[in-house]
Amino acid sequence: MWRSGQKTIYTLNVDNYAPEVLALTTPLLKQYASKIGADVYTITARRWPDRAPVYEKLQIYDLLYERGDEWAIYIDSDALVHPDMFDVTEHLRKDTVCHNGADMAGNRWRYDDYFRRDGRHIGSCNWFTVASRWCRDLWRPPDDLTYEEALENIFPSQTELQTIVTRDHLVDDYLLSRNIARFGLKFTTVNLMLKEMQDTGLYLWHQYLIPPAEKVRQMRVILRQWDVMPPAPVSVEGALRIEGWMTAEELGWLATEALARRRIVEVGSHLGRSTLALAENTPGTVLAIDDWRGPRDVAVDARRDLFKEFTRNTAHCKNVRPLRLDHARLGEVALAEPPDMILIDGDHAYASVKRDVAWAASVADERTLICGHDIERPEVRRAVRGVLTGYHVLTGTGLLWWAERKR
Repeated sequence: MWRSGQKTIYTLNVDNYAPEVLALTTPLLKQYASKIGADVYTITARRWPDRAPVYEKLQIYDLLYERGDEWAIYIDSDALVHPDMFDVTEHLRKDTVCHNGADMAGNRWRYDDYFRRDGRHIGSCNWFTVASRWCRDLWRPPDDLTYEEALENIFPSQTELQTIVTRDHLVDDYLLSRNIARFGLKFTTVNLMLKEMQDTGLYLWHQYLIPPAEKVRQMRVILRQWDVMPPAPVSVEGALRIEGWMTAEELGWLATEALARRRIVEVGSHLGRSTLALAENTPGTVLAIDDWRGPRDVAVDARRDLFKEFTRNTAHCKNVRPLRLDHARLGEVALAEPPDMILIDGDHAYASVKRDVAWAASVADERTLICGHDIERPEVRRAVRGVLTGYHVLTGTGLLWWAERKR
């Protein structure tokens, strides 16, 4: 039975996707639901476990009917919703579906007769979608082509191909685009609504081409711009007083990442500059691995007792666990669990960097952030590229790099 006026915000979270991302997005999504008088329903169960997770969005076709919704609003779980976001259903006719924006369909989809007959060339951006029960066909699972046939009609853009995006990632966008054409659904966008109202506000934020760690960093920037999130309470003043090479910006990035990490491993600690930035901001521990014999380009008789200086610099941090070990013996390190974060900043010779990064990759899981320093050095860059499928560089410095293991 349809419940007049009933609204439900649907979101998707299968396989426990990126808790650090959802910690930022979920409170705002719930706040928006409360503001517009909507329920929140999270799709967690897999109905089609042999298909891409985004295919599960098509469950809304049945859920909308089973729950008796008048309106269904789908929002990706990694999207930010501004507290001032208006109720789209108050601006939308029940015979019309809405996205935040739209693409040119022909750029990414191979057309069939539905697209040709429709002629509007609407490419779905299905991370924010609104439709009434009249238009539940928007989410209808295909009954006239197979999953494999759908994938064959998808062509990721050249920009997408340089990232984690594959045909599977876009199957929901393709199928909703096809349903809009197939069923002749009227269509509009939030962007058009704002243009008509001469409103230039940014109410929605979503990026799908970047890994979770970088997504969290950018989200924090957006939330501070929105005055929703106070500046991260990171401290690097103590670290800056220790001799070393990392800049305040780089130390701040490490400190911010450490806020959400409990098991951090540092390969190459020197006098503790980066160690302290991590230790003073993580709620967990920092395992600092080094032989403390100093840079290899310094004569042996000129090296100081680095370990004594390191322990003095970090003595007040009870969560620092120093492990005096030659990096060639990293394979002997026994870890109870995969680290949340691994910082590589030891010997910068090609073979050494490749060995250290390969070890990090071997002990990491799909959520581990692997990062390092001095990517501008050709031997470091070549070694990182030889082990990891891709990496990012901290804008403005060109030195700090990071990568995440893909699912």
